[in-house]
Amino acid sequence: MQLISIARDTDEVAQIAVGNGINLANSYLTTRFENLDSFQSRNQNEQQDFADGLEKMSNELIKDDPQTALGFDLYAIWLRALIGHDDTFTDYCKEEMATLSRKADI
Repeated sequence: MQLISIARDTDEVAQIAVGNGINLANSYLTTRFENLDSFQSRNQNEQQDFADGLEKMSNELIKDDPQTALGFDLYAIWLRALIGHDDTFTDYCKEEMATLSRKADI
């Protein structure tokens, strides 16, 4: 996936910012739904609305903080794959996001 390649090929500081965006998006999910299982138990419209909201946040961030915006986008794409039951893509994204997320945990 091109966005993951972009995130992976940036410098360490940018990767930390992308990871921070992923972590923030995850925090929004856990604040609203408590955990991923609770999110997945919701109807598909509610799940899609939440992913749309993350993309809206990304669009608001893109000008001032493009790397953090990229983290929000990656998380939203991962959620959409999860909603669509694309297990192969979901697993791939999850591994890549985990790596970036850990970089932000400094």
